[in-house]
Amino acid sequence: MSKNDVTCEIPGRPTDAIENSSTNNVNCEIPGRPTDPFRDLNDFVPQWRAGDGKPFAGKLPKVNTALKNIDRESAVMLTLPKAFFAIAGEEVCIGLDNLFVLHDKKRAEVKVSSPVGKVEGKWWRFTPDAPGRFPVKVEVCDLAGRTLGCAETELIVSAPDAGNEQNITMMMIGDSLLSGAVAAKELFRRMKEHGNKNFRLIGSHSGGGRPLELDKEAVEAYGGWRWATFQEKWDAESTAYNSKSKFIRFQEDGSKVLDFQAYLDKYNQGAAPDIILFFLGCNDIAGAMAHQFDDMLMDSINYRKKMLAHIRSVAPEALIGLVTLPPANSRDAAYLENYKGVVVRQQYMFNQMGYIQQLMGEYQDDPDYSIIPLYLGIDSDADYPENNAVHPTPEGYCKFGKCFEAWVKSLF
Repeated sequence: MSKNDVTCEIPGRPTDAIENSSTNNVNCEIPGRPTDPFRDLNDFVPQWRAGDGKPFAGKLPKVNTALKNIDRESAVMLTLPKAFFAIAGEEVCIGLDNLFVLHDKKRAEVKVSSPVGKVEGKWWRFTPDAPGRFPVKVEVCDLAGRTLGCAETELIVSAPDAGNEQNITMMMIGDSLLSGAVAAKELFRRMKEHGNKNFRLIGSHSGGGRPLELDKEAVEAYGGWRWATFQEKWDAESTAYNSKSKFIRFQEDGSKVLDFQAYLDKYNQGAAPDIILFFLGCNDIAGAMAHQFDDMLMDSINYRKKMLAHIRSVAPEALIGLVTLPPANSRDAAYLENYKGVVVRQQYMFNQMGYIQQLMGEYQDDPDYSIIPLYLGIDSDADYPENNAVHPTPEGYCKFGKCFEAWVKSLF
């Protein structure tokens, strides 16, 4: 996949060339289940084979609720997760510039205290040789040595073969950062490479509207979509695969309702997935100016709560992970080229960190949810092309997949 295979969308105005391509207008649903007259059903969902492993028995990783991971008095919005994840034998990194907001980060010094790892330039790096848990403390200072913020986190390292003996089904729900299924493909590849022969992804397409295939990547993700889109999107005039939310069902009186169970009936033989990953929020807040951010964030929160409550009611045993927004491109020119001034880098950095802080503050201590801190390990220079503000290079997407796998391994 080349750098330019994914286009950018201004929040609320999706312009994804791949997803609107006439060659990709495919809906992968089972005809007649249910018989909705507005749906163009021209392909079949594969009948997934049951795994031959043990029943799924994962659980969300416990976090240290006493950790002070967000310095809310910090002038630079210093933000760490309460836990981040790695796999034994593989390097894990923290991009120190990703942890705080400052117009000129060269005017700050970041110090890391931990019994493991070392700082190399703008990165903290560590290659664990065995599973375990390790504390990490971060302090941001100005050039005069005065503390601007202090926060702490914990690294959770899992074995590469964790969960190999179990059947695992996973669903990934998101926007254009998932819709091409590049991250899903990498996650699937890595899980198989590490011996998880009974790992399966479920969704309605395998990226960009491509039909589903057995033992391949699958996602439920669309360019430009927000938390609200999954609950409201219904273009009766279009047969494009991304024209209608597959979580919506019409009642006899013509009203729309969320019906995740109907979705599962079509795409997973009625069974709930063991793991559900949500990667949404970018389109909710990316275009917010400073005076709009609070209102747009609250709107996103309300839709998020409604959707999570519905999904949880249908799949009460599913392990749910909430992905933080990545840092995006460090180049001002990419934002100007993509958004013509509607979205600018400094404002996006503030919005991104504000969204992360709110997400963590609401869910990081909730035993029913887990935070997946994607923003830690993404390089805002090397992992983004020069001409794309929020969509990374193929190598960047592969880092997404690596982060997702490390989290999945922590469930066992």
